[in-house]
Amino acid sequence: ERSMALDSGFALPVWLALDVAGDLGDPSTMHRLATTYLAIDHDPASRAVPTAIATLFDPVGTAATRQAMLDTAAIEVLWPAYYTTYTVTDPGEAVIQLARELARRDRDPRYWFTDDWAKPRNLAGVLAFRGHLAEAFRVAGTGRTTWFANLLGELAVLGAVPRTVVDSTFADWTDHHPDTPGLGEAPAWWVGNRDTTAIRRWMASRSSRGPSDSAYLALARADTGSALRHFRSPGWKPYPARLIHVRLLAATGADAEALAILKRREPNDWPIPSRVVWRFERARLEEAAGETESAAADYRYVTEAWRNADALLQPFVEEALEGIRRLGGREPR
Repeated sequence: ERSMALDSGFALPVWLALDVAGDLGDPSTMHRLATTYLAIDHDPASRAVPTAIATLFDPVGTAATRQAMLDTAAIEVLWPAYYTTYTVTDPGEAVIQLARELARRDRDPRYWFTDDWAKPRNLAGVLAFRGHLAEAFRVAGTGRTTWFANLLGELAVLGAVPRTVVDSTFADWTDHHPDTPGLGEAPAWWVGNRDTTAIRRWMASRSSRGPSDSAYLALARADTGSALRHFRSPGWKPYPARLIHVRLLAATGADAEALAILKRREPNDWPIPSRVVWRFERARLEEAAGETESAAADYRYVTEAWRNADALLQPFVEEALEGIRRLGGREPR
């Protein structure tokens, strides 16, 4: 912002700020920056992606005007627009509309993101992030490719996948595909079901172990003291473990320690539901700590991300709305 103020005709900081605004999930700032960029840079090649973003998040735009833009946009414009915006909490769910258009396009051998394995992955991700869990599972299934596999654990923990499907899939991955990225999400499911057998089998299949592995097993045994000791020990902890650790800390009265973890940036950049859960948990602890402005902002993020979410997630939205009202914050439109 300071660079843009120093030289209003310099386009580069506007472009970089546009990318950051997408990462922060702010559609109104993205629209402002995109239109600012378009006023500075008149090169048609440079304008294509900002034009798409400005159209997607135009506050007076409609689904029809967005679709008219998407129908004529080149695939090499749609993809960077997608990965710059896939964690934006836009009220019109324009990013889902963009992802559907990407999934509709024919395969282009020049671009990997038009391959048949990539298109459903990208659509399922933005559907899941915005709380459309049932449709995300229909699109994603039990695929194992790259971060796509993480969706199964995310959807399972939130109750969107039949238990028989989750158990059989995770068992197959553990026994036959232990390198599947999605197995990193499986322990959260096993802990919730107190399935110590599955956790031990998973631990035996791993070539290396971290402190979270032992914490999962202890927690599944209802040994919260040992679980906390393992979570607190040095060493890298995967994203799902951090959320479990935070909840365990809060449940045992260590609110300040839990909030310190959640104050850090979310460690997962993908469009997944737990990004919203991270903000929800943080809002609760911020409110308890008297950080009313931050708490209201995080509660508002939850309501904006999941305003059209499946019924499974509406209790989160209702609690977030109640939090905003308690704190006297601005409710979303």
